[in-house]
Order: sequence, then structure tokens, then C-alpha cells
Amino acid sequence: MAGLRFVRFPDAAAAIKALQPYDDGFMNGPLGNLYDNLQRPAPPDGSAEAYYMAIYCGDDILLTLTMAPTDRAWGLGCPQYARRETAPPSLKEAIDLLAKRAMDITHPLAVDMLYGEKGAVDAFFHSWLDAAASKGVRLRINDPILDTRASYTTPQSVTSPPPTRPDYKIIPATGDDFAELFPLYLDFTTYGRRTRALDVEEAHLRFVLQQGNSWLCRVDNTLAGFVVLGRPTPNTIAIRHVYVAPEHRRKGIAEGMVRAVNRYYLGVRPVGYDGLPEGDPPVGVKSFICLNAIDAAAENIYRRAGFLFPLRTTDEEAAGGRDPVSGRKAWQQSVLRGVEPEPAN
Repeated sequence: MAGLRFVRFPDAAAAIKALQPYDDGFMNGPLGNLYDNLQRPAPPDGSAEAYYMAIYCGDDILLTLTMAPTDRAWGLGCPQYARRETAPPSLKEAIDLLAKRAMDITHPLAVDMLYGEKGAVDAFFHSWLDAAASKGVRLRINDPILDTRASYTTPQSVTSPPPTRPDYKIIPATGDDFAELFPLYLDFTTYGRRTRALDVEEAHLRFVLQQGNSWLCRVDNTLAGFVVLGRPTPNTIAIRHVYVAPEHRRKGIAEGMVRAVNRYYLGVRPVGYDGLPEGDPPVGVKSFICLNAIDAAAENIYRRAGFLFPLRTTDEEAAGGRDPVSGRKAWQQSVLRGVEPEPAN
């Protein structure tokens, strides 16, 4: 396709600047992750490489491929503008070019784990396998490690608080809450996630508490659950973790926590829940709150809180899931999957 060009940004700050026009409900993952990495301690010099790449068509970014020093997987970004305005053949050519140029500056085993929109991830890996084969390396694509649906909520879709205030409080979490929260957080990590070393989980929780976007739910001063937000950008923020202790489930707490932080970060007032302030968040009022759901049951909870997940029909086709303002599709299937060398015969 005429007009396609590859760019490698010198650092995360340059990539963030280029991606600012695409700061919407579908780009929180790639863009928010770059912001997060600016806040994390840098690894020792030379201990980890970083890559910030993009494919442009004219002045528009079609694709991004990034790996920051603290990332465990590469991130593939496909801005909403590109998906809306670019025909599939054009996007396929862009993916082929991205895979080829990324291969030129790395090696066949470099992009071993990739997260992003499913269609784009699958297409990239097929192109990556072709590029690896041209260098004499045969790879195979593994089954997804994580398969989710991503969506967002906006001020126009967020739902109202209950008519009477619940008998629980949702309060800010601080570093002083670490000792009490860590056991519950470890319980959370056993659900649907790959296990990590205890010191890694401890460092992660301390980092997110330091960011100031974590909230505790207390019932009669007992810790009943928590919600963690992260990846803030000027326009977006993501709900990263939601967890309710088993003895407090089926009481509407998960939905209540999500609904409360939605209203708080979107600037919809009154918030309507005890514990949350009525002023603006320190990270600023957002236009989108983003979230990934692992199954239909979770989607139902989040849909009631204002997220634009579609209804799943009996034949697994999805109905609805449209942005109330733009009318465009407001969800996507996202996967984390990898490649590995084919076994020797």
C-alpha cells in the first residue's frame, strides 16, 4: 500500500507524544502501559531492551508494537481510527510491514508473547512466522494464554447509584494498608492468572498502592474487597483488578465498587457511595474507563455498572455493545498468546 512507513521512536516519551491523538477507549492498553512504565523504576542499564514502533499511513498511525523494559509481553495497538477508516487489505499490508521491520531490528525469537486485539494479534503472528521462515527459523503459534473481551464506559453510559446507600464504604487504599490487603490480593491472583513469585506480587501491589488509584471496600470495618485502577492517560483509566472475599459475595459488592469508581473517575456527581470524595480525582476526570472481562458472568456485572459489553446470544453471537454517542462498536476480543520454535523432527 502506497504511503505506509515504519517508525521506531527513540523512547517511551516520544511514542506517547505521537499517540496522544488516539487516546480513546480502545488504546488505553498500549498508551496507558507506556505511561505506567514511565512511573516504574528503571532496570539496571543494559539489562532490558525497549522497542517503540509504529506503522504510519500518511500522518495517521495504523499500528503500534511496543516492549518497555519492565513489560512481560509485547503490546500491539490498533487505534480505533485505523480500524474505522482503513480497509482490511490495507491493515494486512501494514501488519506485514510491521512484522518485517520488527524482525530486521530484533530476531525471530524476540516477539515471543503478544497482547492486543485478537484479529490483529493473529494476523501479526502469521506475518511474523513468514518473516522468521525467511531467516531459516520455523515457529508455531500457541493457543491463547488469556482470552478476554475489552470494553469501556463513558459519562453517557455510566449507571446511577442505588436509591439507598449500601451498608459498606469504599475508601482510598494507601501504602499503610499493604499488610492487611496483601493476603486478599494473593487470593485474587489464584483466579485466572499465571502465578508469579511472591516478591514479584509484593512489588506489584506496592507499586499500585503508590499510584493512589486503589480502593478498599469495608463492611463494618472488615475488609470485604478491593478494586485497583491503573494505566491512566489524559483521557482514560483502566480497572485492573476487582475482587470480593468469598464470604462477602452475592451481595452486590463487586458491581457497587465498579459503579462507584466509574462515577468518581468520570466526574459524574453525586458519586452516591460512602467513602468516595465528591471532588475531582488527582489523576483528573476521564472520558473513558476501560476494562477486560474474562467470561460472560463478569460481563453481566460490568454491563450493569455501565460498561458497553454486548449481550451474548445462545449461539455465542453478540448483540448490542454500541457506543451511545458515536454508535460504533464499543468492545473487542483481546488475547495474550505466543509463539515458540517448532520441535525438531
